[in-house]
Amino acid sequence: MSDINSMNSRVAFGTADEVSTIRVGVVAVNYHKGTRLVQVLGALRHQTLATGLKVIIVDNSCAANEEELLRGAVQPSEQLIINSENAGYTRACNVGARAVLPSDYVLLLNPDIIIDDPGAIETLATCMATNPTIGVLGCLQRNDDGSYVETARHYPSLWRQILRRLRPGACSEMRLLEPLLRDPAIDIVDVDWLQSSFILIRRDLWEAIGGLDETYYVFMADVDFCRRARASGYRVSVTSLATVRADGIRASSGGLIDVFRSRALRIHIADAVRYYWRSW
Repeated sequence: MSDINSMNSRVAFGTADEVSTIRVGVVAVNYHKGTRLVQVLGALRHQTLATGLKVIIVDNSCAANEEELLRGAVQPSEQLIINSENAGYTRACNVGARAVLPSDYVLLLNPDIIIDDPGAIETLATCMATNPTIGVLGCLQRNDDGSYVETARHYPSLWRQILRRLRPGACSEMRLLEPLLRDPAIDIVDVDWLQSSFILIRRDLWEAIGGLDETYYVFMADVDFCRRARASGYRVSVTSLATVRADGIRASSGGLIDVFRSRALRIHIADAVRYYWRSW
């Protein structure tokens, strides 16, 4: 595996014929974000690659109002899976990925990610089609307020995660994205791992790894997947050629005191313990 710092470069693209045959399976796992997800679906339908998209929504909300909202919003070309109990993010993603077969790529899409650029998915899919060393690809994200999202990270350490809880905002790794934000000659960089809120994954890589590890309920599965992708010889990359928009709400955010108030944060800690236990 090449040093990730040596892989800052420009993206290569293929022909129109190569693009026209690309099939992308989109998997969105919903948990009480139905209102936002309706907007997400509307944006997906305007993608230039829309005819090559197969969209699966897996609802983990276990709430009648969410189910009613989504059933009214989903079109016949899209598929809605309603779980009777919260299956967890990783299991729901794996169920959705199996449902989008056959496809060349799996796009994991959080239910708050709105794709304002109609060419975004086509740009990413074309990039991957013509750059076979890239196994996982993300793009820049901005919150609704315009701020950039820290989606790219170095592999985590126990000490850094503890420090993040003691000092929220500490250990920022936005510098990993700085080449994309500051240097117009660079439009793709390689990183250790990407937040799975919006990532495109090669189907053959997904199948070889076995999807997300369901040992993790929600968190750390993206870290684990990217680590295994890189160990398999693939690059994990992020490009500035597309930007998507997030709502700015992170379930795992918060300081030490929030651990006692947030179930999501406690799940994050439990998944992190699993990750470190298995890494040692």
